[in-house]
Amino acid sequence: MPVVDAHSIGSFSWLELATSQPSPAADFYAALMAWGFKESEQGSPGGTMLATMPGGNIVCGVGSTLQTDVPSWTLFVNVQDVAATAAQAVALGGTVVVDAMDHLGARIAIIKDPHGASVGLWQAGDFEGLEVNNEPGAMMWAEYCSRQPNESMEFYCNLFGWEGDADQHNNKYTLLRNPRIETDVVEARYVGGMVAMDETWDADVSHHWIPYFEVASLDTSLSKFRELGGKQVTPEMKIPDGKFVVANDPQDAVFILCMMGA
Repeated sequence: MPVVDAHSIGSFSWLELATSQPSPAADFYAALMAWGFKESEQGSPGGTMLATMPGGNIVCGVGSTLQTDVPSWTLFVNVQDVAATAAQAVALGGTVVVDAMDHLGARIAIIKDPHGASVGLWQAGDFEGLEVNNEPGAMMWAEYCSRQPNESMEFYCNLFGWEGDADQHNNKYTLLRNPRIETDVVEARYVGGMVAMDETWDADVSHHWIPYFEVASLDTSLSKFRELGGKQVTPEMKIPDGKFVVANDPQDAVFILCMMGA
């Protein structure tokens, strides 16, 4: 299991479930994803717990520190300077919903983009963030759902330095490329994607970010998921290299379970 020692500026470096009931949430994800949980060595005001893979590598956080109106996953992008990036977000039409603060050995803030979707800013300190990704049990992808994709692309590309590439398999999808990632493999620079929501989406679905968690077997994970009280939002859907479903945990936080190579 390769450990992520550091994250490139402009890449997703942390994700955290904000909930007023962290203990039941931790129990759910421990049973579903085989995560363990431990306290942060740096501590946090609300006692955020760190989720770990069986080998001990950290994959995310669960706690009430960043509590929102409803339980939800927040994805954090690694930035050079949280305060400067938050100010830039405001200049681009966004708002700051959690002012810059120390959290888990890092400096963070949470902003809303001009369409109301929340995303976190992460400035690494003593703690770099998630230590493993792109394998079963960890986050493998981040996706933004937008009804105004051109405006959304302009905001995020200006804020994080991303570039957009058309998806050859889906004309409603744009791949988000981070040019700061040092590699000759173009695919390795993709940090997420943006899907254009059209008339087939429910009218009450607003702009939002959503994390993908990779699983070894989607059928096995879904069976366990239902047994634990989760709610499947969509039928199983195919992508070129796998399949996935959109899911709500028992507290209605939304995420995606994805199996690659299917």
